[in-house]
Amino acid sequence: MADQSSTTRVALIGAGYIAAIHADLLRRRKNVRIVAIVDAAIARAEQLARACGGARAFATAYEAVKIGGIDVAHVMVPPDQHVSVTRTVLEHGVHAFVEKPLALTQAAAIELGALAQEKGLVLGTNHTLVFHPRVLQLERLMASGKLGRLEQLQLVHHVPLRQLDTGDTAHFMFGSEAAILHEQGVHPFALVEHFLGATRKASAMASEPELLASGRKFRRNWSIGLECARGNAQVLLAFGRKMLETTLVAIFTDAVVRIDLERSTLQKISKTRWLDFWDRAQNAIVGGHRLARQGLAGALGYPLALAKVVGPQEPFLKAMGASIASFHEAARGQHPVVCGAEAAANVLRTCDLVAESAGASFVRQPAFVPPQALAPRPGEIVITGGTGFVGKALVPMLLEQGQPVTLLVRRPGELALQFRDPRIRIVVGDATDPVAVDRAVQGAGYVVHMATCAGTTPKAMEQEMTRGIEAVSKACLAHKVERLVFLSSTAALWLGGKFEAGGTALADTQPFQRPAYARGKIAAERALRETVRLTGLDAVVLRPAIVVGKGGIAEHSGVGLWVRDNTAIGWGMGNHALPFVLVTDVARGILAALFTKGISGRCYNLAGDVRISAREYMAVLSKRTGRAYRFHGQPLWVTWLIEGAKWLVKQAVRKPGDVTTFHDLSSRAFLAWVSSEDAKRDLAWWPCADRQRFVAEGIDVHAAAQR
Repeated sequence: MADQSSTTRVALIGAGYIAAIHADLLRRRKNVRIVAIVDAAIARAEQLARACGGARAFATAYEAVKIGGIDVAHVMVPPDQHVSVTRTVLEHGVHAFVEKPLALTQAAAIELGALAQEKGLVLGTNHTLVFHPRVLQLERLMASGKLGRLEQLQLVHHVPLRQLDTGDTAHFMFGSEAAILHEQGVHPFALVEHFLGATRKASAMASEPELLASGRKFRRNWSIGLECARGNAQVLLAFGRKMLETTLVAIFTDAVVRIDLERSTLQKISKTRWLDFWDRAQNAIVGGHRLARQGLAGALGYPLALAKVVGPQEPFLKAMGASIASFHEAARGQHPVVCGAEAAANVLRTCDLVAESAGASFVRQPAFVPPQALAPRPGEIVITGGTGFVGKALVPMLLEQGQPVTLLVRRPGELALQFRDPRIRIVVGDATDPVAVDRAVQGAGYVVHMATCAGTTPKAMEQEMTRGIEAVSKACLAHKVERLVFLSSTAALWLGGKFEAGGTALADTQPFQRPAYARGKIAAERALRETVRLTGLDAVVLRPAIVVGKGGIAEHSGVGLWVRDNTAIGWGMGNHALPFVLVTDVARGILAALFTKGISGRCYNLAGDVRISAREYMAVLSKRTGRAYRFHGQPLWVTWLIEGAKWLVKQAVRKPGDVTTFHDLSSRAFLAWVSSEDAKRDLAWWPCADRQRFVAEGIDVHAAAQR
């Protein structure tokens, strides 16, 4: 690869979310061609291979590298596979660029470094913050000699974690008490290693471990002091927080540099020749002008990047691009690798020292192994999607009544503690897999189908939800189930006019004008209705409206378009009453629909009797949580014009996206009155009508959860 004009042939090992980013950034580089995509899920590898223009798909790294023709491999598999995959790559003479962390132990990183050196290969780790544009600017300032000697670093990494909000603890970072350091702590630790060298000593305190829903222990807060080869550092880590804040303060003998890594700004404070009062003023005035210029440049860079006049301007993508570029230059022999095995091993040593000082362990917490599924019991109630929001309310009610419950689950290892009840029969499988569904339904008396069966596009969502309801319907017919209850949504209806929509309302006749979730529910309802017509299957459809309560999220899309976790743009002005319903009332509605006679083939809406507006909801939410929730009413036609303009820009820059229609916006506004009178009549279902209780169960729960 000494010939700088030659083409670097790249294999992407792992075809998940981050691989698509690598692929896009690599396509922007000259003399680079992606020739192979590797993923155990071969369909996913094939999909990315097609997007990469003719790359070959492989199921394993060994299959890809053994045939030759690959110069560089980007390793993006789960962290516990990094060592084995990287070793395979290096042993076949291929340079390796590995997503962080390089390994899970310092010793393993050192071994990989030794193997790369023995083979004459370049081994690098993707520590992106080292290549953040403002960090690179700091390096240039340091090289100028105008800052003096670096004495201390202070870093804050205060970040939300979506997985904590959703209860999805299957991710690697929840595998042990200290695993979060390997996933998130490595970001600031890599900066410390880059500027101050290897950590010699760590003093750390971590918050008491909290028990997650899955039973795993997690530590949210870390206060860390590091003594390094060339200075000291203080690092504060906080996870699962609402405000994203990642900052670096570098204190030199003659200046201070403050970097906002999230907003990509840098402020330099220097000593001047003026008296103290003017020294402070000059630094503030000059620094303010610099920040304003940086902010304006970032704002102007966004449309230029969309138009492809310049490359990606988001700090994360710029850092990723610079990291990838630096590694490929090193692989071509243009300079030594920046984040090599030695640097990665030093970062891992920092993780070890911090965990040891804080009394946290890297020993993986064992996944839950459900007992072998018992034979179905008389009247067995099988639930798909039963571990979700509604299921957490429904299953305890069924158990309290002494009903036998079976859950069809995809990831049993992460099952929440409340579902590890010996009275619950666990069957492992996906709700779109006819074999797994048939196995679960065999011997059942009743079935509740709540699984979302999501897809990545509107068309895929339609297909997956249809596959799910067809698999469940077929199994119900085969095993003569007494009743199937399908939990649909009012999203399947068109509610964009001033009329009353009862349970007899049909699904929207214009699904092509609706987004993915609504289209999926519409398609599933139609498929079920056709099955009922042809076979006489006893089925009931329930359509909950805006469901709130324990286990849900405060930022419900029924309230508006959430542009931030505390800020929503209304579907209209937000002054009319919305059909909120408590999750416990939805669970009671499902119970009633299971056992009420004479309702086969009917549909029912589930909307509560406490109707408050989006503005009222946000005001109460803000007061009860103590947070600054903001609601901005906006006429639907304005939202439609803005969304249309966004779509036109995406089309102009060839960025895929579905147009937002006025038909859909008017439906999201819930302009129609969603009626549940037939559910009250036929099911004897009486939802909460007391405002005080509604606020306590539907809104106050978020105050408790956020604390």
